[in-house]
Amino acid sequence: MVEVVKCTCAVEDRILLQDVDVKFASGQMCGIMGPSGCGKTTLLNAIVHGELLTSGSFIEINGTDVRSRRDDIAFVEQYVPLCPAMTVFETIHFNAMLRLPWFLSAKEIAEKAMTTIEQLGLSELSQRVVGSVTKKLSGGEARRVAIAQEMVVDPPILVLDEPASGLDAHTSWHLFSLLSTLAHDDSKLVISTVHQPSSRLFY
Repeated sequence: MVEVVKCTCAVEDRILLQDVDVKFASGQMCGIMGPSGCGKTTLLNAIVHGELLTSGSFIEINGTDVRSRRDDIAFVEQYVPLCPAMTVFETIHFNAMLRLPWFLSAKEIAEKAMTTIEQLGLSELSQRVVGSVTKKLSGGEARRVAIAQEMVVDPPILVLDEPASGLDAHTSWHLFSLLSTLAHDDSKLVISTVHQPSSRLFY
């Protein structure tokens, strides 16, 4: 569970968020909705990085100060650059090698990368070059690769900033269906900002 208590964010004398109280429970997919400029991304950055938090505000994960639990949070920003020369597998495997515990064997790391690829429905694309001219990844596929980079470390909390940005309604629905499955089946907490969801996506 993530608990935000009296979260106030400000830049000098300009208050961006004031006294926000909210609890997010594991096993749920939670949406943060609102128009552009209302503070959705500011709230995510406060949770993930502690950015712009003023004194007196605090955020806890299962009763512990978030500052000592940053590794429990995976953050997928709105625009995630991918290396165009790497395949989908190489992209996720590279992140796994950088971020998984040092004592895991090369085989275990490769298996973890493949498991994540399967979870995100990317198996058929695993050998496709990200920046291929002839077989370029679609927006939804690229977004799933960006999510897989974070999911490979098996975080209990996944935070996403506008993951449906630039996607059509059908692709957005499939992406959020996948995130909902990850939350409910793996007891993860998924927090996402949503700017303008369709009625189908909302429900």
